[in-house]
Amino acid sequence: MPANLPRQFFFRVALPGCLLLAAPALRGQELRQSFLLYQLDALPLNPAYAGASGFPAFEAFYFGNFSAAATVSRSGLVSVHGPGRHARTAWGGVMQFYKASLFGEVSASPAFSWKVPLPSGTLSFGGTLGFNYFDFDDDGFGSAPLNFGSIDSGLGVYFQSRRAFAGVSALKLFEQSLFFKNDNATTYIPREKPISAHGGFVLRLYNNILLKPAALLRYAKLYELPSSPNDAGHYLSYDVQATFVVNGTYMVGLLAGRSDYSGSEDLGRYGGSVVLLLGNFHLGYAIQHNSNQNTAVELPISHLLQAGYIFTNDGNEAPLRLF
Repeated sequence: MPANLPRQFFFRVALPGCLLLAAPALRGQELRQSFLLYQLDALPLNPAYAGASGFPAFEAFYFGNFSAAATVSRSGLVSVHGPGRHARTAWGGVMQFYKASLFGEVSASPAFSWKVPLPSGTLSFGGTLGFNYFDFDDDGFGSAPLNFGSIDSGLGVYFQSRRAFAGVSALKLFEQSLFFKNDNATTYIPREKPISAHGGFVLRLYNNILLKPAALLRYAKLYELPSSPNDAGHYLSYDVQATFVVNGTYMVGLLAGRSDYSGSEDLGRYGGSVVLLLGNFHLGYAIQHNSNQNTAVELPISHLLQAGYIFTNDGNEAPLRLF
C-alpha cells in the first residue's frame, strides 16, 4: 500500500464526502451560485436581461468553494449579450463549466429578448434554451452512470429605467435527459428548478457616492438527473445587497442572505465585493461565507473573480447601466 494512500483518501474522498453530508445546500446547487454573481450581469439569472446595457457586453466569472484543505467545487462562466439588428430585439448567451468531486458539467444557454419601450423605461421578455453535458468520474464501485446530456428551457421578464430595475424568471423548465443508457445507476446529479424575483434601484447619497440596494427572492424545486424516484424537496431563499459606487471608479458591496430547506437545515450567508471601474472595463473580487444556521457549522467559503467589458464610447455611462 502506498504511504500516501490514507492522505489521498482523506482529501479526495472522506473530506468532500463529509462536506456533502454536512451541507444540504450542495444538493440544491446553493454553493455554485451567489447573488454577488448577478450584481453586474443578470443574464445567468434572467434571459430577459439580454441587451439591458444597450451595448454589446462581455462578462467572465470564476466561482470556487474552498474548505481549509480541499476545493469542494469550482466553475467558470462566460456571459455575452447585446442589441439585435432590430431596435426591439437583443441576443445573449451563457457558457458554464462546473466541476465537483464526482462529475463535471458543461452547459450552453443561448438567449433572446424582445423589448417594449414604455414612458417610464423598457420592458423585456426573454427566453433561453439550455444544453448540458455531464461527465462522470469513475467512483470505483460501478454506481456512476455513463456520461449523458440534457436540454432545458427558461423564461423571464425584465423592466429597467434609468434608476431602477426589476425582473422575474423561471429556469430549468422541463429539463429532459438525453443519451442516458445506464438504468442501474445509483449516483444522481442534484438539480433545481428556480423561480426568481429580483429588483433594485440607484440612489445618489452624495455628489460622488451612489447607493444601489437590491434584493433577490427565489423558490426552487429540487430534483435529480437522471430521473430519480426520490423526492428531493424544495427551498426558499432571500438575499439583500447594498452596493456603493464611489467616484465612478470602484464599487463596494455587502451581502446577507438565507435559505430555508424543506425537511432540512437552514443555511445563512454573508459576503462582500470590490469592483474596479476602469472606463468600460471592470475587474472584481467577492467572498461569501456560508454556514448551517441550525448547527453553526461553517461551510466552504465561496470566492468569485470577475472581469467584464461594455462596448460603448462613453466610459462614464457604464457604472449606472450595470444593473
